Amino acid sequence: MNIELLVKTLSIEKIIIYGNRAITSNDIDLLIVSDDFIDIFRQKRKKLVKRLISSDKPIDPICLTIHEYRVLLDSNDNYRLNIIEKGEILYDKSIYR
Repeated sequence: MNIELLVKTLSIEKIIIYGNRAITSNDIDLLIVSDDFIDIFRQKRKKLVKRLISSDKPIDPICLTIHEYRVLLDSNDNYRLNIIEKGEILYDKSIYR
């Protein structure tokens, strides 16, 4: 999987891979955080990201604005636990500045 074009095209804050990352997995689950997603419907966000990432496997992205990501961080559901606590950060803008 190559995220270089995505990071160069959009102002990405964070990319987290989560879910089943086994070799036998059918897709790659990603959480992508960017304020470039403001005013873009969720399905259009996904289509945009899928065009900008090259991968041998299909990408299943969740694309959130920074505000939406903060809301997720403040939640206590299993969905948050799976992404935030078990996921692996692939890119963090604060590290690459």
